[in-house]
Amino acid sequence: RYAIDSQQYFSKEIEQLKTMAVDGLLECRQEGVRVNPIGRMLIRNICMVFDAHFAQKNTQYSKVI
Repeated sequence: RYAIDSQQYFSKEIEQLKTMAVDGLLECRQEGVRVNPIGRMLIRNICMVFDAHFAQKNTQYSKVI
């Protein structure tokens, strides 16, 4: 749709998701990221990887425990 190579565009984020994939929370595929049922409990943590504003600010958000 946007004529981008998502693997290249999100390469930094995909690299950060690899530990979550090893833990079984999600699957990184060529066509996208699939969150497994166990990973849905931590969806906020997974989505924070893609949040550019979160990376810039440290104390704006409540902490996930």
